Amino acid sequence: MTDATDVKDVPGRTARAAVVAGESLRTRLLSPFPRVGLRRIALVVVIGLILFWGVIGVLPDITQMTRGVPPLQAAFNFVARLVPASYEYTTPDDFSLVLGAGSLPPLVRDAVTSVQKVLAAVFPYRNAANPTDVIVPVDGVISYPKVFYFIMQTVQMALIGTLVGVFLSVPFGLLAARNTSPHPSIYQGTRLILNVIRAFPELIVALVFVAMVGLGPFTGMLALAVAGIGSKGKLYAEAIEAIDPQQVLAVRATGAGRLQAFIYGVIPQALPLILSYSLLSFESNVRTATILGYVGAGGIGLLIYQYIQLFQFDKLMGTIIVIVVTVTAIDRLSDFLRRKFI
Repeated sequence: MTDATDVKDVPGRTARAAVVAGESLRTRLLSPFPRVGLRRIALVVVIGLILFWGVIGVLPDITQMTRGVPPLQAAFNFVARLVPASYEYTTPDDFSLVLGAGSLPPLVRDAVTSVQKVLAAVFPYRNAANPTDVIVPVDGVISYPKVFYFIMQTVQMALIGTLVGVFLSVPFGLLAARNTSPHPSIYQGTRLILNVIRAFPELIVALVFVAMVGLGPFTGMLALAVAGIGSKGKLYAEAIEAIDPQQVLAVRATGAGRLQAFIYGVIPQALPLILSYSLLSFESNVRTATILGYVGAGGIGLLIYQYIQLFQFDKLMGTIIVIVVTVTAIDRLSDFLRRKFI
């Protein structure tokens, strides 16, 4: 039988317990470091062993590095051959394919010819027979740095490849999200498909499409579109899963059906993240498209491969400068669009 004094003291004990719990929580929150326990020690040991295993796998062979030319001297010789940067020029017949115009009106041709004189000063190309001569347009013939043709082709591949990849990835994202997938088996199957696609890099996918379709930028566009489904589909699914379900329930409470709840409750919440991931994918595809030319899938990678094979490192440096400027401009444009629409 409980004593009356004990009954009266129950609220007091509860209040004291709450105060003690509050002080313990306050002390734990104010502590700059987490508590050290056996689980944390074991986790740190496991992470350390994994890092040690990774370091062992990438350690250089000192004897091989010291054999022959010293590494610093070899690096210095390579850098010395990169400068000064130079550019190779191409004809209007090649460049007009990218511009989408076979011929230019006389007025436009005269204007571009005037601009070409400025380009010749900015992008000097010395004549091999007479190094003191700079090649400039003669009699209205327009010439362009060859790298412009390939960098525009690379951006075209990335742009269309990203656009096609977005349209292909949205259905996978809907089926791979727990809150929009119609059945758990479909959810697991879609996740498995996305994992399989992500297992193959863009270069391997480009090799497959080169064997199926042939050489050219169309093959590179297909490679970027298909290879991007794995990553974009997963990101879209995570963006859809991160929405607030209460907003969807509020839309359903008004009497809306499943389709209307999806249009007015899911899409407005997930769309900003989806657009942000799409812009990020475009930036990544521009960088990825620069190497697809190594396997014949078009783009500026073909030009890089050609200059490396011919040891034309001065032209390689000019190509790298154009790539850096292009990637920076696209990054600034993406940032502007992200602030404007997201």
